[in-house]
Amino acid sequence: MGKTRPNTDVSDSTPSTGMLPVAAIVLSILGIALGVTGLYIHQEIASSQGAYSSFCDVNQEMSCDAVLGSTHATFLGTPVASWGILGWLMALGLSVWTFAAKGRERVARATYLLALSGVILAISLYYLVVSTVLIGVLCPICLSLDATALALFAVAAWQFRLLQPGAPKSWQPKPILGGAAVGALLAIGVLVASQEEPPAALDAAASGSEIRREDPRFYVYYTSQPVMEHPLPAGVSAGTADISVVEFSDFQCPHCRRSFFDLEQAIAASDLNIEVHHRNFPLHPDCNPAVKGTAHDMACDAAFASWCAHEVGKGHEFDRALFANQKTLSPQSIPAIGKSLGMNVEALESCVDSPAARDAIQVDLAAGNALGIASTPTIFINGRMLKGGITPQQFLYAFAIEQDLQASGNRSN
Repeated sequence: MGKTRPNTDVSDSTPSTGMLPVAAIVLSILGIALGVTGLYIHQEIASSQGAYSSFCDVNQEMSCDAVLGSTHATFLGTPVASWGILGWLMALGLSVWTFAAKGRERVARATYLLALSGVILAISLYYLVVSTVLIGVLCPICLSLDATALALFAVAAWQFRLLQPGAPKSWQPKPILGGAAVGALLAIGVLVASQEEPPAALDAAASGSEIRREDPRFYVYYTSQPVMEHPLPAGVSAGTADISVVEFSDFQCPHCRRSFFDLEQAIAASDLNIEVHHRNFPLHPDCNPAVKGTAHDMACDAAFASWCAHEVGKGHEFDRALFANQKTLSPQSIPAIGKSLGMNVEALESCVDSPAARDAIQVDLAAGNALGIASTPTIFINGRMLKGGITPQQFLYAFAIEQDLQASGNRSN
């Protein structure tokens, strides 16, 4: 009888991976729990018309509400948190599947888990960029999810590495991992494309009902925001304008700068009578004790100077120049801006140092705090509160929606 040759392509001995499979299961469950929490906050903000404030709405620089209530919090009409929960459920299934496997099957399943965890991590990092760069606010729940995604990827990679010596010679993990990398890039590409801003040519003619049909995502987002008593500056009464905008901002906040010029662009394209009121919300402890960070070192002086310029009828021009020169604001550049606008520099400097300027900024800060402002810019359009900026086209959409809602007498729609 001939001898039977052993099958060298199969290995039933599985290298020990210790507690790594259990760690993957625990991390997946944690990801699901964080995703469910994020989804709950998202739904509460929407259902309460933005009046809901979550436990992680910490301050101006760290707020789950500002991120989970933004237009970036949905994808294809579905909350991003729901997509995340789906991903974590898949990770949990693969983690349990890998834990239950024996021999070479565990190697194969560990490869799939590594691939999926890489995709989850890539998408988490994309939304970290969205939160910090586009929205300008850190989200504690999102950061926790980022850390969980990173930990799961590390566990999956370590487990994969330990199992490699027991893999059959025919097993080729590179196509799976390469496919996952390509899939992650494609997913991020789709996400980026879905966040693209409208073209420069603005449409100011659309009605609220047309916007509801053509851009239901923005319509639902906008009309879900809370309507409050319009926070006009002290001493300013409601005028006869079609639209009244109040913007709380910080002159060293990059997103405030963008919002200022986006609003200007929208107003220039609109035929409506629109009035704009600037209110100061500087993010520096020199004048705002609620702020801990000191990055915006010229925010208070810029706010004082802005108030002084408004007092002599140069407010909008001065605000525009402050934002235009945001990166170079200094004790020397602010008086220079006043001089370029024909202001009396000595009078401006005296006003900036006056108790009246400081008191005026405290009035704005108190108003903002009473309204629950947690980040800048925070914009009120006829009293409807928006956390974070919107695009020029979305400003025009907001104006049209307001006109329709006012005509119907149902502004809380």
